[in-house]
Amino acid sequence: MQSLSVNITAIWYNTLLSVCLSLVCQMNATKNLVVLSVNLPGNDICVDIFKRVDGTFGFEEFRRDHEDGRGWFAIGYYSLRSFNTLEEAKSGALETVGWLHDVLGGRELEGQEK
Repeated sequence: MQSLSVNITAIWYNTLLSVCLSLVCQMNATKNLVVLSVNLPGNDICVDIFKRVDGTFGFEEFRRDHEDGRGWFAIGYYSLRSFNTLEEAKSGALETVGWLHDVLGGRELEGQEK
């Protein structure tokens, strides 16, 4: 009976691993096109507004540490939010990312759909 349990666990693990690898490959295959990027002074934190391959838009807040050298990494975890238009994504970013209004100083987010 223990052998059957081990085999079922191995099959479950291999199936789960295959699904996860498939999802990672799909995520890497879809490249977003950044249509607008706004940096905080000092260029260590930014917000990118992007267009997905399916035509929807999204945004993400990123940070980088110069001493680290690994580049930019997401800190907002907003990228799964989906918007039908660039204008909706801009509004979503302005409503969500607290420092964005201050950096823009009342100006509009400038960016055109590519």
